[in-house]
Amino acid sequence: MRGISKSLRIRSVLGNVYRVDGNKIRKKHTDFIGGGHKAVYSFIPGKEVWVEKMAAGAIEERYLLAHEMTEILLMKVHKWKYDRAHNAANKIEKKLRKSGCPDAIFLAYVKRYFPRASAATATATGALLAKAYRSYR
Repeated sequence: MRGISKSLRIRSVLGNVYRVDGNKIRKKHTDFIGGGHKAVYSFIPGKEVWVEKMAAGAIEERYLLAHEMTEILLMKVHKWKYDRAHNAANKIEKKLRKSGCPDAIFLAYVKRYFPRASAATATATGALLAKAYRSYR
C-alpha cells in the first residue's frame, strides 16, 4: 500500500510484524482497526502482520499482535472463517490483558485449539508465540 510507512518490530514464524499508522490506513480502508494480516485485508502484503501504533505504546500493541497471531494460525491451520477465528482471538487477547502471563496463556491456547499436537509440539508452539509477544517493542 503506497504512502504507508511501516516500522519493522519483529520477525516471527508467522511473518514480519510492522507498526503502522492506522489513521493513514483508514483514509483509504475505513474498516482497518488495530491490526491485520493478508487473510483479512487484501492490501497487506504476503506474510506481513500490521499492528497499529497506539498511544500506550508496545504494551498495548502486544495485545493486538497476540490477537493477529491467533487469527492467522486458526485461519491457516484449521481453515476457520474470519469471524470464528476473530472471536477466539478476542478471548486470548482478554486473557492476556487480565493475566500478563503469556507462556501459560499461549500454551493453553495451543492445547485447546490444536489438541492432536504432541506435548513437545504444543510447548514449542506456545513458546514461539510467547517469545514473539514478549519481544515486540
